[in-house]
This record gives sequence, C-alpha cells and structure tokens, in this order.
Amino acid sequence: RWGRSICQWGTRSDTLVVGYRPDTVRDLHALVDFVRRVGRGQAFRNLQHEHRRAAEKNFRSGCKYTAAMFKANPSILILRIDLYYRPDPVGFTYGHVADKSLESYLRALRRRRVIPGYLGSMIKRAAGPGRGMHYHLVVYVEARLHRCAWFLIQALGERWRDQVGREKGSYFNCCGWQDRFHYNALGLVHVSDVVRLVGVRLMIWSMSKHDCKLKIDSRKAKDFWRSKMPAVAKNGGTPPAHGIGLVKRMLGGPRSQYPKGLAPVPAERGYGNM
Repeated sequence: RWGRSICQWGTRSDTLVVGYRPDTVRDLHALVDFVRRVGRGQAFRNLQHEHRRAAEKNFRSGCKYTAAMFKANPSILILRIDLYYRPDPVGFTYGHVADKSLESYLRALRRRRVIPGYLGSMIKRAAGPGRGMHYHLVVYVEARLHRCAWFLIQALGERWRDQVGREKGSYFNCCGWQDRFHYNALGLVHVSDVVRLVGVRLMIWSMSKHDCKLKIDSRKAKDFWRSKMPAVAKNGGTPPAHGIGLVKRMLGGPRSQYPKGLAPVPAERGYGNM
C-alpha cells in the first residue's frame, strides 16, 4: 500500500531531512502505525508462537538426525556451503526454478556423483532482496575417506554453478569464516570432541531459526529439511564401540537451553549469522 511511495524516496544522505517529501513521510508514519497495531494483536502473537514452535521442531529434528549419524560413525567430516540463485528483477520472492535446481542437485549428491562418501545433509531455504533465493547446506561425509573440507566444499559449489549456470548460480565456502567462530563445527568432528560438538549444536541452532517465513502460493512449505534417518537394524544390532553419551548431552534439550556445565556463547560468536 505504501511501499512504492517509500521506496521511491531515495537519498544517499545519512539524514532523512534531505529530499523531504510530506506525502512520503505521511506514508511512512502510516506504515509504522500499521506495524505497531498488528504487532499488538492476538492473531500476530499466535503466529509468532507458531513460528517459535516450528524453529524448536526443526532444531530437535536436526539434533536427532546428527546424533544418529554419530551413532553410526565415530568421526564425521562436516561441510557447510551457501548456494545462491541470482534473483530476477523481483528478487524477494519464492522461486520454483531454484527449488527444482536444488532437487536435481541433491539427487546427484545422494547418488554420490558430486563427492564420494556422502552420508546425509540438512538444508535451510532463505531469501533476501539482494541475494534472492539461497540455501544453507550442511553435508555429512565419511571421515575415513576424507580429511580436508575446503576442497570438497569447492567441489560442491562448482557443481551447483555448473548445474544452474554461471550467470545465475554462485556459492560461498564457509571454511573462509572459520577464524570468526568461537566454536567451530567445520571439518573433522569426533564424538569425544567437546568444543566441536558445541559448534555442531550452534550450527543446528542457526540452521533451524527462521529469519522470515516464505509464503508459497498460499500453501505451507518447509524452509528446513534433512535427509532420511540412517537405517537401524530391527534387532538392535551390536552397540557401537564408541560412546555417544557426550553427543546426546551436547545436542539434547530445547534451543534455548545450553548444555549443562558450559558457559553460553552468543550465536553470532558461535556459528555466525547465516
């Protein structure tokens, strides 16, 4: 209703006095009043509650899946990459083409046509006015086959660019951010490594949070999903030689609860803003 008027009021100055337009100021006040009125309403609070419940559900699902991975593998190589799909003139929208490209990409990944030793993955879909549709991808790889994460992430990114086209696709190798992480979860993670496991928890926390909710043709759609749980023998099988008690401790509890006995670290220092 007021977007066109407000967005056309462009100025490079740090003050809003430059380029003053009474009609734009009126529309801006109307927008602020609308946001305040809706934010106080019960309907908005209910949606906010549903938003938090979805984030908690995603977090529990990601932790459960990761714990199952560690139960089958004492060491896992964790890769993190951001896949971008360059937006069309209207960037902050849902893109069916981008999702179809991702489905084909994940299919090749599951069939181990991209990198060998693939175990599973978690994906978070997001969108932004500048970056358009993009995906935060975590990939679990067999540690017995690999040790270096950097080159594998590069291979993941180059496959994405080749698939969607270099004029549309791009990627970011998150290994370049390792120095920024207070608790780093990238690379080789063992079930006994406390610091790395805390980083894994913070990584899942960041993957599960919702900065915004994308509306897709008035239908409900997931912005977070993961691979299927690893198969477990019906008779229970032989218990793993490595214990996963520490993994369960690090990945247990709700999103707001930090592992007992460890000092909390702000999310932006733990895994960075995604």
